[in-house]
Amino acid sequence: MLTGFYQFPYVRCITGIQIKKFSRNNYDNKYIRPYFTFFLRNSDKESYTSKTNYFVQKKFLVSDDSSYITDENFSYIMSGDITIKIYMNGLLSTKQLGRISFNTAFLERDQTEINFKLNEIDPDNLLRNKKVPQDYEINVQIKKMCDCENTNTIICQNCLDFLTKNNELKDWEEIRKVLEIYPYNKNNQEVINRGNKLLFGRNELDDIDYILNMKDNESNFKQENENDDSSDSDKNDKSDTEENESEDSFEDECFIF
Repeated sequence: MLTGFYQFPYVRCITGIQIKKFSRNNYDNKYIRPYFTFFLRNSDKESYTSKTNYFVQKKFLVSDDSSYITDENFSYIMSGDITIKIYMNGLLSTKQLGRISFNTAFLERDQTEINFKLNEIDPDNLLRNKKVPQDYEINVQIKKMCDCENTNTIICQNCLDFLTKNNELKDWEEIRKVLEIYPYNKNNQEVINRGNKLLFGRNELDDIDYILNMKDNESNFKQENENDDSSDSDKNDKSDTEENESEDSFEDECFIF
C-alpha cells in the first residue's frame, strides 16, 4: 500500500465500445466497417488501433440500433486521460464517426459505462449533419481492476505499479501540491505559472487569452458582416433558396464529418 495521495486516476479496463443509432436507414451503403484508435495522456501517438485491411474489417448493418465494434473478449487496461477516435474504414478512404475523451480520475468508483450523447461527441459538425440522428451515441464499457477509492489516501500495490509505470502519480502529486499549498487565486501569479506548467509544459505556451480574444474578434467581425448583408437579403431570397436546396441535396449524398 501507498499512502499520502489526495486523488489519483483509477486504473480501469475498457471491455467494449458501442455505437447506437449510427445513421438513418436511408444511408447510401448497407454496411459500415468501423474501427477505433486509442490515444493516451494527450499524446498524438496511437496506443492501440483495431484497424485492419478493408476486406478483413468486421462489418455492421447501418440499420442496426446498436453495434459493439469491439470483439467479445476485448480488454484494454488504462488510466488517466484517453481519447478514442472512431472511423469508418473505406475501400479508398476513411471517414471519422466521432471522437470522445475522458479521464478515469473523474469516474465514479463503481461506474461500468460512460455514455456520450451527440452533443458530447467531436467534431461538433456532427450536430449539423443531416445523416446523423439526434439520438446517436457512443458508449464505453469499463471494468474496475480493484477496490481502490481514489479520494482516499491509500493505493493498492497493483494500482501503484501501473500508475508509476505510466508516470501518472508524478503529475497528480503535483496537482495535489498546487491545490493544497496554493489555494485558488486568479491574482496569484505563482499559482497560474504552476498550473500552466502542468497544462502546457512551459508557461509561454499558454495562449488561452490570445485564443479567447481571437474568438471575440471573429464573433464581432461576423456580426458586422451580417448587419452589412441584411440590407441585401430581400434581393437574394430566391437565389439563396435555390442554393440551399442544392446544398441540402449534396449533403444528403455525402457522409463526411
